This record gives sequence, C-alpha cells and structure tokens, in this order.
Amino acid sequence: MPEEMLRAERDENAARLDLRPSEMAALGMRLEKIEKRKDAERLPEVRRKAGLKRQGQLDGESPSSSKGPVRDRVGSVLGVSGSVYEKAKQVVEAAERDPEVYGDLVETMDDTGNVGGTHREMKERKAGKAPTQKRPRASSVAHHVKRISKLAAGYAPAIEEKERVESLWLGIWRHCHRFWRNRDLVADQRA
Repeated sequence: MPEEMLRAERDENAARLDLRPSEMAALGMRLEKIEKRKDAERLPEVRRKAGLKRQGQLDGESPSSSKGPVRDRVGSVLGVSGSVYEKAKQVVEAAERDPEVYGDLVETMDDTGNVGGTHREMKERKAGKAPTQKRPRASSVAHHVKRISKLAAGYAPAIEEKERVESLWLGIWRHCHRFWRNRDLVADQRA
C-alpha cells in the first residue's frame, strides 16, 4: 500500500509541476527503502535461479528478477537518471547532516535545477577547496548579450556592404534625377 501511495504522489506532482530536486530526492529515498525491501524478499529466489542456471537446469531468463541497481530503478520512476537522483540525494543528505555548511546548497539546487553543479560544489566544500568558477547560465542576460554581439560582429561586413550599396543607389538616383531635371530645363530653353 505505501508504494502505491508514493507512486500516486509522484504521478500527482508530475502531472502538475516538475518536482524540485530536493523533493525528488526525498521521494526517491522513500521509494529506495521499498525497492531495497523488495530486493531482500526476492534474494532467496534469485539465488535459487542463479544456482539452477549455473547447473544448466534453467534456460532463457536471467536469474535477476529486477533490472539494474536500485538507484537506477528509482531514478527511472522519478524521470531522471540514477546518477542524477544519487547526486540530489547526496546533496540533501549533506544538508541534513550539516546545515551550516551545506544548508544553502539545497536551496541553490532547487532554484537553479542544476543538480550536477550543486553536487560538485558540495564535494569541493567537503574537500576544503575554493569553489570553481561557474560558467554563465544560459538564461543570464550577459551571456545572451555576449552571444548576440558575436553574431552581430559576423554580420557587420554584410551590413556595411548593404549601406555601401544603398549609398551607391542613392547616388545613382540623384544623378539620374538631376539629368532628367536638367534635360527638361534645357529642352524648355531651346523652345
């Protein structure tokens, strides 16, 4: 019953809004306990099948009744990879163990949605290293301005060429206009 309730909670949240990484980790930790309990219950049967397979008495199916490590199965249920789930879980666990040192990382992870970068920062804090320089987020204005400037620089010669051609056409038009205007004046004077 608890497993169905957890799956229902996950389905409800997945249909409404994406789970924040800390919410995903908390839900995943609860699911992980259930999966580990199921694995422990299946272990005697898995061992029996493995023995039969080695003796050649079992053909076809694999002795393992579950597919992959627990973290990968939980991550799959949550809609992320097992490694992303594991990293989010480690950040949440570190914040629970030592909120003074790691407490702000959960908020950062939830705000940015960047599990990998937050996990890296957690490991650097554990090792006592200074945080590495972060790349600008794709959504930052400065990043977009820099990118647009580079693109515009590539178009500058084309823009200059366009302005030069427009200037040339304007000069031709003026010359023709003067010619026709003067031609009419000369024709009027002859008449």
